[in-house]
Amino acid sequence: MSQALANDLRQVRRSFAQRSLYAFAKTYLRRYVTTAPSSAHVEIYELLHHMMISRGQYLAIAAPRGFGKTTMITTVYVLYSICYATESFIVILS
Repeated sequence: MSQALANDLRQVRRSFAQRSLYAFAKTYLRRYVTTAPSSAHVEIYELLHHMMISRGQYLAIAAPRGFGKTTMITTVYVLYSICYATESFIVILS
C-alpha cells in the first residue's frame, strides 16, 4: 500500500471516529465494544456528547453491573476527549 493511500485511509478513519463516541469506540476500541448498543447505551453516548459540547454539566449514571458504564465513560469518553482535545483536564473519581 502506498504511503499516500495509507495516509488517506488514516484520515478517513479519524474523521469517521470523530463523528460520535460510539463511532470512535467501534473504530478504535473494538475489543471493548463487542455488541451493538442498546437504546440505553445510545442514550448514554448522547448524554456524554451533550456534556462535551455544553460546559458546566454534571451527569450521574446508574445501571446494573456489567452494563458497560466504566467502558463507556472512563475508556471511550476519556480517550475520545484526549484524542480530539475536547477536554483540557480529565479527573476520574470512583
